Amino acid sequence: SSPSRAATTGVGARRLLEQAPMAHAFKHKLFVGSLPSDLTTEELSLVFGTYGACTDVHIMQGKSTSGQSCAFVVYESADAANNAIAALNGVYSFREDGSPPITVSWARQG
Repeated sequence: SSPSRAATTGVGARRLLEQAPMAHAFKHKLFVGSLPSDLTTEELSLVFGTYGACTDVHIMQGKSTSGQSCAFVVYESADAANNAIAALNGVYSFREDGSPPITVSWARQG
């Protein structure tokens, strides 16, 4: 029965490792609002990648009443996330058509 106990322990340890990055990653998750509805993941990654390594970029699907989109961007480090907030929030626009600047803030847990 020793080999099966070792195998079970290995699976348990692997499961812990798989869960740890998700819990850790959420600490560096940003909410990005006021995005143009035609924005691509590549455009978002290009701009936010300027401030650090992005581990996940997700544009929310579905139409809002304003016609704008929102997204989540996850960084490897809190420094990168803070730099992106400082540089982009209320300042940066993806389109030069008079649309409002994007909003960038820490995502709320829950």
